[in-house]
Amino acid sequence: DLATRRPVRPDKLFPPELHAQGPHVLPAAEPPLPELSTPELERRFQVRLADIDANQHVTNASYVARALEAVDQACWREQRLAALDVQFLAECHHGSYVRSRSSAQADGSRLHVIAREEDGKELARARTRWAGR
Repeated sequence: DLATRRPVRPDKLFPPELHAQGPHVLPAAEPPLPELSTPELERRFQVRLADIDANQHVTNASYVARALEAVDQACWREQRLAALDVQFLAECHHGSYVRSRSSAQADGSRLHVIAREEDGKELARARTRWAGR
């Protein structure tokens, strides 16, 4: 929605006859991921032209890449990414600085947040799960 600058759910955008009938391919959206209160790792990045899509916004893939940068090297060496849940919250543009933060959780997952540096606005949240190699 260009007026609100927010994504629109497909069932609100397309006519009813185009809605999927029968079982869904993907599970229904989960509730919002929890807030990351105490980050263990933090990385700072400037948004590059390579991060920008045709609408002049940071791409979804760039948010994921930035989230994964805030994972310690031992995790990358000893484990593999087994699951990823991402929630995109706000837009970001070329030249902005973002902070990627993460922290391990008691359930073995890792929570991530990408926030715009100039105003602290959360742009995306993610949860990753890692498994042994």
